[in-house]
Amino acid sequence: MARGEDEPLLAHSSDNNLHLESSNPHFIPAPSKKSRWRVFARLQARKSGTIILLLGIILFILTTSGMLVLLPIFQLMEEAVCHAYYGKDPSEPINESQCKVDGVQGELAFLGGWATLVNSLVGIVAALPYGVLADRYNNSSIPYP
Repeated sequence: MARGEDEPLLAHSSDNNLHLESSNPHFIPAPSKKSRWRVFARLQARKSGTIILLLGIILFILTTSGMLVLLPIFQLMEEAVCHAYYGKDPSEPINESQCKVDGVQGELAFLGGWATLVNSLVGIVAALPYGVLADRYNNSSIPYP
């Protein structure tokens, strides 16, 4: 007996009615959505102080990791300025004590000042649209603590 294309392959076969729970002793059913939410409900912060503490910890970790990334960048900048100050080829090794002279450190401070200025300007320009959006879509139904 040939099956048609519109008929499912196992539509009416009675010998294929296997139940996984009874035929496999190692079968572990997937947890229901309700039980998954119970696990997460225990981990949910219930006080505003806890949320503020968690946000502070996250901000501290992100800031610290960002500063740790900057350390090798500053070292590379100092080395590049030092090579340019002495007119040496960048592939030539240079003694680190030579890079501590006032001319090299002054140039690094000048570059650091410009980097801080650009960073501040980007922060100001990026903060303005977010402030406008916050004012426009302010949900006044949420009370302030």
